[in-house]
Amino acid sequence: MNELADEIIKADEYFASPETLTPEIMGALTVAIEVGRSFIAEAGAALEEFGQ
Repeated sequence: MNELADEIIKADEYFASPETLTPEIMGALTVAIEVGRSFIAEAGAALEEFGQ
């Protein structure tokens, strides 16, 4: 969870300076978003299973 928070902070820094949003950075951000969504989905499923 801490790693995810660290990556979100890094992403926020990129958006603060739009000139740093190169295609490579945008690709990395896209991957980070996909990983975040996957993590949230897996965590949600685990919590639902735990709650049953």
